[in-house]
Amino acid sequence: MEVICLMCMSLLLASSIMSTVRAKDPVNMKTFLNSNLPGLNIQVNATAEALPTQNITVILKISQPSEVKAVHMHYFNLSVFGFLYGKERELIANITGSSLKIYNITQSLPENIWGTMYGEITLTCTVEYEQEFGEGVSSIVEIDYLNVTVGFTMTYVENIYLKAMEDQFQNLNTTFFESFNMTLSEENIESLNRTYWDYVKKYNSLQGSEVELTNLRSVSMLLGITTGIFLISTVYLLFRKPKEYW
Repeated sequence: MEVICLMCMSLLLASSIMSTVRAKDPVNMKTFLNSNLPGLNIQVNATAEALPTQNITVILKISQPSEVKAVHMHYFNLSVFGFLYGKERELIANITGSSLKIYNITQSLPENIWGTMYGEITLTCTVEYEQEFGEGVSSIVEIDYLNVTVGFTMTYVENIYLKAMEDQFQNLNTTFFESFNMTLSEENIESLNRTYWDYVKKYNSLQGSEVELTNLRSVSMLLGITTGIFLISTVYLLFRKPKEYW
């Protein structure tokens, strides 16, 4: 009976997670970087919010301001990072080039990525200004950017596993209170666990009384559900541990 209860809870939890995935709308864009370095404009737009396994779109625009005579882009690289289990940084996608134009990529997220993503662009270029000293007199002034790096936060990836666990925990807490007239806590579960083993001993000693055996089977079934609640709540508490992103 305990095995059946645990299987039912697992299926219900999986169903909740899948429902959450289907409910999220991935089509939403946001500007995460709009940097005006002297002589260079850099803008990064990306999907504002997403779920694990969904696609995110990243649009990078590098342009030359009107007051600049020329920009010679030697190299740039935009790296997009996610966080494994909300903690360990992992490269998701990157854009590399040497031209001033708009770059567009779409990348699928791994299922174990969640939390706030992070972008980092590194570039090397030369910016030319024309400086006038008088009528008809001017010279070219150059500014060199060598491996300049700009970092910024990006897309928020929802932890659907924690969200589903929170919803499921709330439902189980309600069921627990209705069944045992007490809140779902570690102390109450331990108390019921002790009661369970007391009944197991009594069950083994009876064997002959049909009424008592029937009562004990009913209690065993309820405590089997309690065991499942305890396992799910334990996983829930593990997911709630605070994590550092970087």
